[in-house]
Amino acid sequence: MKKDGFHPVDTHGESATWLGDGIQFALDTIANAPKGTAGLQDDDFEYLLSLYQGEPLLIRLAASASSYDSLSKDLGRTDQGDCAIRKTADGVVYELALPPVSISPFKLLPGSATRFNFIVNMNDGEKRVGWIELTPGIGQQPKRPDQFMDMVLLP
Repeated sequence: MKKDGFHPVDTHGESATWLGDGIQFALDTIANAPKGTAGLQDDDFEYLLSLYQGEPLLIRLAASASSYDSLSKDLGRTDQGDCAIRKTADGVVYELALPPVSISPFKLLPGSATRFNFIVNMNDGEKRVGWIELTPGIGQQPKRPDQFMDMVLLP
């Protein structure tokens, strides 16, 4: 996506960085949301990656229940991932590497299926002006994991 300027927002606290330029993504980790599902389920994740006070910030907005894997996953700022955000001559590059626990119970094995979605939040320097989404389902309330894109890992 090409637009004028880069406008992260950090004036409303960490949890409101979605008001500025940044990325949100979500997974329905076991691809089980029935048609018409309203809201994320207990196997789903949602993350926000943005620049906050000049540094990359990763926030976990939703996480799978520990009943799937006996792993606790706190919401809010997380350091469970390596992230970078850098401006280039052509725009802004977002980089993120997450450990498997950050998307569990999804398994990083050939043939594993999930549903995935992301949006690019946009700000014009004064206010949030919208977003671009891969598919519907993440930018609206309630979230609709049944509308996320199917994704299968290849061998």
